[in-house]
Amino acid sequence: MRNKLILTTASIFAVAFLVSMVSAYSCSSYDTVIKADFNHDGTVTNSDVLAVKNVFTSNISGCDMSTAICKAADINNNNRVTNSDVLLTKALIGCKTDDDGDGVLNKYDLCQNTPIHTSVDAFGCSTQQFCNQISVVDNFNDCRNGDWNLPGTPGFGGLLYDCTIQLNQTTAKFMCVATPFAG
Repeated sequence: MRNKLILTTASIFAVAFLVSMVSAYSCSSYDTVIKADFNHDGTVTNSDVLAVKNVFTSNISGCDMSTAICKAADINNNNRVTNSDVLLTKALIGCKTDDDGDGVLNKYDLCQNTPIHTSVDAFGCSTQQFCNQISVVDNFNDCRNGDWNLPGTPGFGGLLYDCTIQLNQTTAKFMCVATPFAG
């Protein structure tokens, strides 16, 4: 009876340890969420949990950490793949690595909330978002010379200028906007 009590106590401590480890991570633990998004589709889902679980169960005697698959499944970065990696991935279900779905990770995305199905540059900005960031208060040429997507090349899609000056009828102020058909 006493041995069963010790095992039960040990089990309770093990579960408490795992709960504390998992609760230390959240969607704001961005680098961990990127690893947990095993299939790199932008959101941690059950398929990511299954993928990590498959690596763990197929290497139950120990994962060869020199292989890419084992390194990828080591979600908590402790140089081994264990059930805690599976539990951590499960705890992160729903966390996103690319909130606006534009293909640029949040960590590098300078223009959050890009409309769906909009072309973006390497910084996650649509033409409109790029042009809107250029001030026309001091110099109209900054807007006219705006070169979205391809720095150092003459315009996107054959256009000489990706951005143009427009008068906002409501505010009576000039603003920089995307040239029609600029992308």
